[in-house]
Amino acid sequence: VAVLAKEAKRREECAAAYTEGGRAEQAEKELAERDVLARYLPAPLDADELAAIVDGALAEGGFTEPSQMGQAMKAAMAAVDGRADGKAVSALVKARLVG
Repeated sequence: VAVLAKEAKRREECAAAYTEGGRAEQAEKELAERDVLARYLPAPLDADELAAIVDGALAEGGFTEPSQMGQAMKAAMAAVDGRADGKAVSALVKARLVG
């Protein structure tokens, strides 16, 4: 799942670069490939689902301090299992630990 998500994101970034470079045909090809990959990915989590999963992972691990950010992220990313962007998970974990 993580590999497919990474490749789909890469296709999207490439399409943006091709569009900026004036190569619309190549950008369309990249977006079509992204769409094919997206069919095999689980539906992304909405904000409420993500918050519930992250809160559960933090509670299960007993993470309450900002100094535990690395351990908390490891647990949260394992619980999310590729269904959310790492940046979103990181921001949520950080907000929960800082308080």
